Amino acid sequence: MLRSPAVALVSVPFAFGIYLLELFVAFVQAYVFTMLSALFIGMSVAMGHHDDHGHGHAEGGASHDHGKAHHI
Repeated sequence: MLRSPAVALVSVPFAFGIYLLELFVAFVQAYVFTMLSALFIGMSVAMGHHDDHGHGHAEGGASHDHGKAHHI
């Protein structure tokens, strides 16, 4: 059965189709990785920018202690 040319007529298009599918999956993975990386980096830069505003607080002085209890 493997010696007939009819096997090539069936197997070569299927192999080429699988190759194209793998190529498509590789591009989708690269796109998703790029988008998630850009989102993560953009969010980290935005959070760093958000923290640098200062809002008029002195660096070592009376600032808000988020999450810390004030003892009297």
